[in-house]
Amino acid sequence: MLSISDLVKKICQDDNKKVSQFNENIVLVLDISGSTSQIMYNKTSVLTKEIEVMTNYILSNPKNNYELYSFDSSAVSHGKVNILEDEDFVSLPHFKPGYSTNTCVALKLVCDNLNKFKPNRIVIFTDGQTDNSKIHFTPLVEKFKSNGIKIDIIAISCSDTNMETITTNEEMRIPGMDIINMLGNEINSLMIYNIYHKQIPFNGITNSSIDKNSIYFCNIKVNGFVVDFITSFSVKFGTFL
Repeated sequence: MLSISDLVKKICQDDNKKVSQFNENIVLVLDISGSTSQIMYNKTSVLTKEIEVMTNYILSNPKNNYELYSFDSSAVSHGKVNILEDEDFVSLPHFKPGYSTNTCVALKLVCDNLNKFKPNRIVIFTDGQTDNSKIHFTPLVEKFKSNGIKIDIIAISCSDTNMETITTNEEMRIPGMDIINMLGNEINSLMIYNIYHKQIPFNGITNSSIDKNSIYFCNIKVNGFVVDFITSFSVKFGTFL
């Protein structure tokens, strides 16, 4: 007879197999504003690091479907990202730092194109600065939420702060991280690269006292939404009774 712990492991293993077999539609939003010209280290600019991190992100899951947007004062839809998986190569446009940081003009363009390409998630690669206010973000975020679209942020900063040493309250007030401060718990996941975290990023818990991505049940990591996990577990638990 299976113990409760063994039963949970079996159910979660089945769910994890389904997750790993699921290819996502992902919108990548790249910040090419003027501030991304700042040098982080060894003549590497924020924009160069953004592109490096974004390329590695794509190659880590090349089976997903990616569409790319970039923005400074205006936004451009670059369409589908072409991946040469066997060569570990991602074909990207040539980007150079532009002007102001109108993050929401890119998100609005993504919204307008939902009927053409509906993503499971939007990943924003940014230095964290934005010229928009929360009033601009709110209707766009609500639109994404109503369509079940997650928002992930990968921030590239010139800061040399060891993010492991700061408190949750300090993390909510990261200098220059305007977009993170405004979106707070609307962010599904947060990753930060800076001078201290050059190669291995800091995984933030954003505006919450609980790390939403480190929830465990009977020592098994909960993947996805907690409500979905409970529903799936309840249904499958009944099949073992």
